[in-house]
Amino acid sequence: MKDSWAQLSQHFMESHHIISQCKRNQRIGSGLVHFDKHF
Repeated sequence: MKDSWAQLSQHFMESHHIISQCKRNQRIGSGLVHFDKHF
């Protein structure tokens, strides 16, 4: 049980990392779009 919990928490951390990466990329992408509109 303890082993599977460790796997589960690691999977959650990886998923969270991927999601935060995606959100940051979206922010950068929308920032670039905003930048394009200015110039």
